[in-house]
Amino acid sequence: MGSLSPLRKVMLSESIAAMAPFWVSLGTNASAIGRAAVEVSRRVGGTLFFQVPHYTRWGLYPQVAVLVACYAYWQLFPIIPGASIAVLAFVAVIMTVRADKFSAAERVVWVVLGFAIMVFEIRTLYLDRQNNDEQHLSENRKQQQEFEATLREFERQSGQVNSVLETTRGVASLAKKSLESVTGGDSYAFAVPDNYEGHNILSISIRNAGRNPLTGIEVRISEVLSDTCKPNEKKCPITLDLGQMYPIAVGNLSGRGAEILPRPIDAGTQEKPKHYQIRISAQNGYAIEDLRFRSATRGFAYKFTVYKSVSTNATFGTLIKPVRSVDWTDPIKPQPQ
Repeated sequence: MGSLSPLRKVMLSESIAAMAPFWVSLGTNASAIGRAAVEVSRRVGGTLFFQVPHYTRWGLYPQVAVLVACYAYWQLFPIIPGASIAVLAFVAVIMTVRADKFSAAERVVWVVLGFAIMVFEIRTLYLDRQNNDEQHLSENRKQQQEFEATLREFERQSGQVNSVLETTRGVASLAKKSLESVTGGDSYAFAVPDNYEGHNILSISIRNAGRNPLTGIEVRISEVLSDTCKPNEKKCPITLDLGQMYPIAVGNLSGRGAEILPRPIDAGTQEKPKHYQIRISAQNGYAIEDLRFRSATRGFAYKFTVYKSVSTNATFGTLIKPVRSVDWTDPIKPQPQ
């Protein structure tokens, strides 16, 4: 190696001189640390080997270890029910092993320690139950709030649905009314004798029994020449005379409307009153009226029954049912001359 230059020698000497206080301080600190360690060791040893009156060392150490372990556990970890019971079980094992070596003071301390752990466990159980009750109550309140929110939303949606349903019902009702006004619905027409136009000639009117208009009304009046039907007999042969009164075009009738036929009807004579079958057809089907006259003190009385077609099928054909019946009326009196 080459020799150092005079300048470098001077710089190295100055550096060593500058670091001298650091090394002196380091030595001083190390010496202080050593003395402190020795003092701590002496005091810890003195504490560990300190003679407690009425105690043995192996009677003291387990109690101290249990206290320190319990304190550290309850400070570092969540307190849960059952932990103190496990500690009590461990203490019972120690007490069982050292039962024949206990001093009076050690026995008292173990009892106090066990009692304290028992009280702590009971408190832990009550706190856990209280926390569970509070949590359960909080969850119930949350569920109640969610249920109320759901109920409010359901009521809101239900209100909207009800509004839509009401609108739909209104539209359906209007559509039904419109359809019935076109088809006639359940309306039907029937014939009623009015008054005399002569000795036995009666005017007759066609009336709409329903609120829906009837269109394309056509009336066919046929005299019954022979009728062998018995009371309540559904099917029986009859003979009709269509004559000149078949058919009569009426046209249209508004709801509950009426119109007098252009041709009168003959009630017959006092000795031989007449019997008619009247078929009134419209856009919604037809009605058949059985009209009978009989002689009275002055003039004629009448009665009639109206049957309406209700359905048509391949098995039974057209079905009819009675819809109106009028029993014998008072005599139809002649018009004053």
